[in-house]
Amino acid sequence: RKEFRPDSGGDGEVRGGHGQVIEIGNREGLPFEMSGTYERTVHPPRGRFGGKPGATGGLELDSGEPVKPLGRSIIPGDQRLRMEFPGGGGFGDPAKRPTTERQGERRAGLVTDLLNWRNPPSCIGDQRDERCVSSRRWPRPPHPERSPGEAVPNH
Repeated sequence: RKEFRPDSGGDGEVRGGHGQVIEIGNREGLPFEMSGTYERTVHPPRGRFGGKPGATGGLELDSGEPVKPLGRSIIPGDQRLRMEFPGGGGFGDPAKRPTTERQGERRAGLVTDLLNWRNPPSCIGDQRDERCVSSRRWPRPPHPERSPGEAVPNH
């Protein structure tokens, strides 16, 4: 699975880039090794000139067990690795962002009304947020053109 991560780009006159969610596993059911070099798992990407921070990233297994972001890790064959990549920080005063752009992001499912930009949601590890639908999922916005839980395409 690979899709955009809703509510991950920091608010601003220009919104920060949206992060991604990627899940991988071994089809043969065998363990595999990965070398992590992931950043922005503790400190969120900062906004600039009044822009809000983006969401932090993280890694975890289906079981909910966190995976260290740096160094080598063995992923058990019966587990999938979920990687939430951070969003970018916003740029400029969010009050100057055109309403039509905000509405378009909501319609596309990239931004939800559940978001508090001073405290972006994280659904992984010790930073889990009550806004996550479950321990490993973020809130899904209602979308007129998609069924609930349908992935946001990453084009």
